[in-house]
Amino acid sequence: MQKVIALVLEKIEAEEDQIDRESIFQIAMLLEKSNTITNETYISLLPPELLSVTLNDREQQEIVKLLSTLTPNNSTNSLLFWTLGKAKPKFGIAPLLSLIHRFSNKFDDEAAYQAVIALDNFLIFNKFKESKMMPEIVQSLKENDPRPFLYKVVNSNNFRLAEISQALLKKLELCFVER
Repeated sequence: MQKVIALVLEKIEAEEDQIDRESIFQIAMLLEKSNTITNETYISLLPPELLSVTLNDREQQEIVKLLSTLTPNNSTNSLLFWTLGKAKPKFGIAPLLSLIHRFSNKFDDEAAYQAVIALDNFLIFNKFKESKMMPEIVQSLKENDPRPFLYKVVNSNNFRLAEISQALLKKLELCFVER
């Protein structure tokens, strides 16, 4: 792993009870930057030493693995899920689902919303068959079904959360319908 990334990750792990929000934000921006075509947006968002960094697949896997070991708390829940949602789907889906299953009973509306958005980011469909999700995504969803969580939040008084959860449940029908 690149030295500069290791230093950012060390900051995240330094305080077990107090997750460094700025470092998690920087990791989110690096994940997003590594998975997009344009880099112009990140000049104002990342420190100079991180602007030239592009994360390879192995580094993304390591970062996602580390993030999934953090214990979310009220001040970092939404940021943690937002950050995970920036990873490549094949690396982020299983850890995200695991965190949802382990901690969703402690989510506030914003954390639940960011978890749903991250999950929606990962529902990638096969380029050639629009109604078929990528097999590795389907496998993760079947191993750790997010629908109980979504059925709970779809009844939220938070309109934004309820609306996106309902849309995501419709997308998931494609995954769970036997063909």
